[in-house]
Amino acid sequence: MATVTKDRKCTHGNARCRCNWLVRWRDADGKSREKSYPWDKKIVANDWKKKMESDAIQGVRTITSTVTFGEFAEKCIRQRTGAESTKARYRSVLRHLDMLSGRKLATVAADRAGVKTLLLETLPDRGLSPAQVELCHVIVTSTIAEAVREGEIPSHSLSGIRLPSSQDETVDPEVIAMITKEKVTELADAMPPEWSLAVYLARGCGLRRSEAFAVKITDFSSDLSVLTVARQLSSGTSVKALKSRKPGETRSLPVPRYVAEKVQEHVEKYGTINGYLFSAKRSAYVSDSAFRVAWWKARAAAGMPELRYHDLRHAYASYLLGENVPVTDVSRWLGHKNIQITFGTYSHFIPKSFDRARDILDAWS
Repeated sequence: MATVTKDRKCTHGNARCRCNWLVRWRDADGKSREKSYPWDKKIVANDWKKKMESDAIQGVRTITSTVTFGEFAEKCIRQRTGAESTKARYRSVLRHLDMLSGRKLATVAADRAGVKTLLLETLPDRGLSPAQVELCHVIVTSTIAEAVREGEIPSHSLSGIRLPSSQDETVDPEVIAMITKEKVTELADAMPPEWSLAVYLARGCGLRRSEAFAVKITDFSSDLSVLTVARQLSSGTSVKALKSRKPGETRSLPVPRYVAEKVQEHVEKYGTINGYLFSAKRSAYVSDSAFRVAWWKARAAAGMPELRYHDLRHAYASYLLGENVPVTDVSRWLGHKNIQITFGTYSHFIPKSFDRARDILDAWS
């Protein structure tokens, strides 16, 4: 049986003093346990006493782990199977969870409201991208779930926390209309000169940021009219297979003349490093954080402070579909996993065919 008494250090000998209450019980292993509550929390102490008695009847093992979330998360990452680059990416994102690192696993596991606020409000307000927030969500939930499996905590309340769908595929027609030739030039001119070509690769070829910064000069045909997209950056530390594709799979797409001219000018002025068009001052690859700072400055200079780099890709797709380029081709050039993604994202830009269909049907009658 559990008991509720005054703290052993209490010398007053009465229940009305301001000494803590102490709950004592024996767990399923027969070990003596105790938990302290403030003098004005006797009701809470009694509730805990009843819970311990109920758990004892049901044979529930009471766990009092002192391991912190940060310690256990690092252990989970260290023991993961897979590439070291993946582990490095997890560690780079783990630092954004600094407000959880020093807390005990049990307190994080029980703080559903706090974790939900962190993922849905705090991290986005810090400027993390939807992909980074999603990875933070994976780290938190998988770490806590593993803690339950290893017996560090008995259970958790973090199941079912849902994130908004990725903002990358959200298209605002008003924003797309603002991306004129003049604005694209302003954005490119405001970027670091050695990275300005990335603006044209997004607007003229529909590349994702991770794909644009992984392009090699050898990926272009000899006349620069065709680009074969073969790889993408992984957190700015290495390259990996394209999104939704197996290693070695590629896609080819047409290169407009103005982009081909920009590529030629870029190579003549800055050359390449191991064939790559872009590099950083201290690294072979351009990091996400370095690009993000440069992009924020460029879009502010162009008077478009809310513009995402991904919106340039949306402008590319929207323009092609608006000009009646087959959606099957646009979907393939974008590298979508299936054509339904393209339809779902850009259907409002595809010209309506009711009138044309009626004319064709009338011609037959």
